[in-house]
Amino acid sequence: MLNKIISIVLTFLLCLTFCSCNSNSASLNIFDDANYLIENASNLKEDDILYAYVDITLNEADEIISEMFNCTKKEARNKILKEGLKIYTYCNKNTISAMQKTYDEMGNRFDFGCALTNLNGNLVAAFSGSKNSTSNFAANKTQPHSAFKPLSVYAPAVENKIINWSSQYEDSPYKKLKDENGIERDWPSNASNSYYKKPILIYDAIKESLNTVAVKCLSDLGVGNSIKFLEENFDITLDYEKYHLSMSGDDEVIGNIALGSTQMGVSPVDMAGYYQIFANGGFYSSPKAIKKIVNKNGEAIYENNTEAKKVISSETAYIMQELLKGVVAPGGTGQDAFVKGIEIAGKTGTGDNNKDNWFVGTTPDFSCAVWHSEVGTVNIAASLFSGIVKELEVKNKSFATNNNVSKRIYCTESGKLFKAGCKKIDLGYYANNNLPEKCDLH
Repeated sequence: MLNKIISIVLTFLLCLTFCSCNSNSASLNIFDDANYLIENASNLKEDDILYAYVDITLNEADEIISEMFNCTKKEARNKILKEGLKIYTYCNKNTISAMQKTYDEMGNRFDFGCALTNLNGNLVAAFSGSKNSTSNFAANKTQPHSAFKPLSVYAPAVENKIINWSSQYEDSPYKKLKDENGIERDWPSNASNSYYKKPILIYDAIKESLNTVAVKCLSDLGVGNSIKFLEENFDITLDYEKYHLSMSGDDEVIGNIALGSTQMGVSPVDMAGYYQIFANGGFYSSPKAIKKIVNKNGEAIYENNTEAKKVISSETAYIMQELLKGVVAPGGTGQDAFVKGIEIAGKTGTGDNNKDNWFVGTTPDFSCAVWHSEVGTVNIAASLFSGIVKELEVKNKSFATNNNVSKRIYCTESGKLFKAGCKKIDLGYYANNNLPEKCDLH
């Protein structure tokens, strides 16, 4: 208990040394005089606005220093303090203030974690709010539920040409499962507890977050292929899923991957980082809070030079971006994330009994993940997201176009490109090298 209190005290005191910053600031100095901080450990306030960001920064610094000097993380922390190392971050305090303000305006009666990165993977802001806990909910890992579908199912399926914009899957159960009483039930269920029992377009399935379509699409992609995609590109820990896949086959863990019920879970910081691929042309950089670390002589002993990894093609990124814009459109599960004049693409995720609630979204400038605990029987993460965006100065209002993606008219009955005779039509986005055939139904 004492160690926990000391850790909280130290974290808060480090918060106190942040320099003032404005909305255009790129970095700021966390540490001015570490010895002074230790001597003034009596100024503890557990609800400081920068608590979550500093906690993340310190843990990142511990890892960097321990690796550089081949020491334990505890020794690394002591080295940071005793040697007066200065840490420069990508923190923007105004953005964190926007997160706190939005949380307060929504009643701050629930646990809340939020993280925002720019499209280069730099962690610009993180905030954690709670009435009863000192946990850092911006960094805590939990199941992402349907917010995982774009990463685990739809992006790799588009990338591998398993599906396109107008592909269709029947909204009906994938299989039967026996409950704890031995009674068979349909699986998976949708949030509506009903099925259309007819073919549904991918666009509509994502917009309405239909679990059946995600599972069937993943079945076509292959659970093993999805796990490989997630591990190799995002370093997501899926050891539990891999083990049970090898022992029992796809169906044993298809729900974990398709519906975001992974054993280890992910954090808002993680999810903000993952979703950047949909707004920056398919590049991923693991979120980093630290820009550089400088010793007492003013020499930089560490600088962040992480290179972005190409995860999906720019064509796939653009198509996914357009699909996820449908979630924020009227009738979408994330329609409350809409902000007038700013293009937003994102996805909701809601756990059983509303214990975990997510909205992860991108604008042309940044990626932001919002998580909150139970608030009655509603998911208000999309509303929290829009509240934060409205408080920010957003420079770019529209996503960039992609010349290798075409907007085509398709038949909504066949899912293929329009030809004379098709009566029910719509517009879709297709990679030029993955165009459907012309409708053969009419």
